[in-house]
Amino acid sequence: MMLLHSRPFSSASLSRLSRWAGSLFAAILVGCSHGGHQDEVAVVTPPPPPVVVADPTLLLSSVDGGASLLGAINELPLESSAAATAYAKFEGTAWIHGIKSSGHGLVFNSADNKFYAVLNGAGADKLGMLISFDPATDKLTLLKSLPRRSYPKVTGINAETFEFEAPNGFFRRPLLSPDGKAMLLRSSYGGVDDRGALIHINLDTKSADYLSDSLVYSFFDYEKSRGNYCDSLRNNGDDQISEMVWGLDPAGKAVVYMAVQGVAYDVSLASNPTEPRNCNLATIDGKTIDKIMGRMFALKPGDASDLAKPWSYSHGYSTFDPLLHLGRQLYWDSRQKAVRWTTESVGGGMLDFYAGGDGGPRLYFGATEQCFRLQGLLPLNLGGDSIAMCSGLNGSDTVPDSPPRIFHYTANGFFTQHAMLNNFYPERKFINGATSSLASRRVFINGGDLSSDCSESVTVPCLADSTLEELDPVTGYFQQILAKGDMTSSGRLFLGDPAVGAAMTEPMADRYVVWFGAMVKGYSAVLNKYDRSTGKTTSLPLDPKTGAHPLGPLLDLGNGQAIARVLAAAPAPNPRADKAYEGVGGYAGGPGMLASQQGYAWFDLKTKQMLRSVSQDRAIKAFSQERVKLDDGSLWEAIVYNLNDGFGDCRAFNKIDASSGKLLPLKAERCDDTSFPSDPFALAGRGSTALYLPFWKANVDAAKGYADATLACMRVDSPAAFIRSDALGPAQAGFGNAHRIVYGASYSPANKAMYLATAKLADADQGTIFEVDKGVADADLCKAKPVITPLVSGLSDVPSTRIFSLKSGVLAYGTSNGKLMKLDPAAKSVALLADLRTANAASSVVRGYLAEAKENVLALLVFDYDAGGRNTARRLVTVDVLTAKQSSRDVTQLISESEPYPGVMRLN
Repeated sequence: MMLLHSRPFSSASLSRLSRWAGSLFAAILVGCSHGGHQDEVAVVTPPPPPVVVADPTLLLSSVDGGASLLGAINELPLESSAAATAYAKFEGTAWIHGIKSSGHGLVFNSADNKFYAVLNGAGADKLGMLISFDPATDKLTLLKSLPRRSYPKVTGINAETFEFEAPNGFFRRPLLSPDGKAMLLRSSYGGVDDRGALIHINLDTKSADYLSDSLVYSFFDYEKSRGNYCDSLRNNGDDQISEMVWGLDPAGKAVVYMAVQGVAYDVSLASNPTEPRNCNLATIDGKTIDKIMGRMFALKPGDASDLAKPWSYSHGYSTFDPLLHLGRQLYWDSRQKAVRWTTESVGGGMLDFYAGGDGGPRLYFGATEQCFRLQGLLPLNLGGDSIAMCSGLNGSDTVPDSPPRIFHYTANGFFTQHAMLNNFYPERKFINGATSSLASRRVFINGGDLSSDCSESVTVPCLADSTLEELDPVTGYFQQILAKGDMTSSGRLFLGDPAVGAAMTEPMADRYVVWFGAMVKGYSAVLNKYDRSTGKTTSLPLDPKTGAHPLGPLLDLGNGQAIARVLAAAPAPNPRADKAYEGVGGYAGGPGMLASQQGYAWFDLKTKQMLRSVSQDRAIKAFSQERVKLDDGSLWEAIVYNLNDGFGDCRAFNKIDASSGKLLPLKAERCDDTSFPSDPFALAGRGSTALYLPFWKANVDAAKGYADATLACMRVDSPAAFIRSDALGPAQAGFGNAHRIVYGASYSPANKAMYLATAKLADADQGTIFEVDKGVADADLCKAKPVITPLVSGLSDVPSTRIFSLKSGVLAYGTSNGKLMKLDPAAKSVALLADLRTANAASSVVRGYLAEAKENVLALLVFDYDAGGRNTARRLVTVDVLTAKQSSRDVTQLISESEPYPGVMRLN
């Protein structure tokens, strides 16, 4: 029989064929001629075409990405170059952490007619977030999170080694450059021994380095240059640092002036090597104290045309006793080319006005007046006259000694009282912050409750509502209340100095007054604006709406949902509930971010919606980098917490209640030491039987980072079956055991064993890989110490990720020099899978965690650095472990350089 077309297909037949093809059927009409007659027509169905597998989709989470800088989860195709799309957004605004009543001021930039500030403690790294606010449109823009970078250790005067911590504690106002294209931030903490640092931010929108940040001066450099810890710029807290002001040095060059109050410490308790015991000894209340004197000083830019280049110490003025109170506001008298500052004795009343720049400091005026809690000096007019704002209270929170007062100090040396704010007296209010403007010729003050319960307590409300007031020096400082604090909109507690300003085209000078408020029911803080033209107050909440800052991988629960850890979680989607938004602070939870905010968020993988986020009901210092789902479907977590009872940190295994999101504690291991180092850690599971968690013990040289490392095992069916391994060997005499675990162990089903990588041996960067509990039956796990067997040691390609087990049984890990390695447990060897470095980078590091994007294809994140150690690019790299074929995609715009635990999860 022959197959042939007996006649042409009709249009109807073609139409039917088309429909059949769309249904994965093909029709072949077979005509057979027999005796001149067509006697049969057969329909033959061919085999179906091969199934087309959709391009796998990866989810990449960013802890501080998205337009809100509160985090984002982006969707990326694995094999195509299509652009990433937003999978989940975290909406709302960042918040203020660590509220100080005298801090958190804003500045007005006439270059773009916007207000700028740093939300202290905001962002995933809790270092701060830079914001701008357009008063004409009420648009609040989150510009950037200040990143946490790794800085090299610093050698002290006597060859000590100090860590250089990320600068933090931005309580003082930013200082704008004269052209408004840059700003300087003064950190109260961080750097060496919490000396702080000076940070430069580029605000030039036309610059390729717009919003880039540069550390331009470390305050520890001053005492290093002097070779003497007694001659220091250290401070004893954020309230003992002045604001910054531009001025001139004796040679007429532009410098920035600032002051620190100094430090007085109990010699018997001094243990820090930078706190000598013989600087300025004194006896107070029978105790011997040593004093590091306060200092007024100036820093100068290394290049006046490029303020982002390193700065240096310029000059300083006579030191003053740290027991004197330093006025926060400084004043530069451009006519006399002198900077003025104030100190006040603890006993009350003595006002010392100094100036320098024309041959050194001199006492301008000293008088005993009823002036307490001196705020410093503000400009009064262009003639060089200034205003001294006195809070009017001597430190007692019970009965004020006198109302707040305003004094004038004139350029020709007269010091006179001009106003007394009598209405503050019965309300126990004081001047919390103040600003004067030469444009509107007005003074704006923030009057607030004095009591520490109001400004610092987490439970006690303010006794008096704060007020924002406008005073006119010409009319004798008549008080006009512009806004009054409340718990429903602007907050009961106003913070810091109000800022004023407006564009030249506005109908009145200083049309807008902008300030922060705290203690608002429903929010942790708000940004307030008062329009002097309309008399209207606008308040913008500073909080996420549901949750913020996803960290680490999403965990697919297998039911259409995934769970992610978030650094800020909310108990309800509506923050303006009857009680405060406890997930992100608020009145009931206290002002500012709480440690217990950390929690989990649930996502619907199909609708891409966040279903809910749940915060924990106790203060948790650290979570595991990854959650674990055991073979039986149960969810597990590990945490570090501290009871503040002097016994150090505790680590605990917890089961996650999938319905409530709460942690159910099963086993707490007591750490009777300091658990140094505070390395990130990851929990691991084996089957449905056991959990493994690393532990550290700090009974060794903390300066070099040595620590005993062990691996703990717990049976999930019997939490009492908990045991820790011996310290990972070999031990070194005098230094304990120095292995540094890379996150934690991983389970290999193919080998029925756990695998663990370490990255340090003593003070050397050297890798070791261990096999754990090989050959131990599930029934015997955790009943004896985990069996730790070294497989490979002396690795110069140092592991930087956990060992990852592919479904095919291949074991792989990334390294700190940009390589992907393969582990062969049987041969006790490692081999190179792929070199992930690029020619245009000085170095590369594989960071975070690995994932299997599709069968035998790994996806991982590579960070590239230039010769100076600055991160230049972040790449998503895929590697076929069988062929070594790799592809690379730039994700620099999707995750930040300080992403703590980057990686991807396959969605489909």
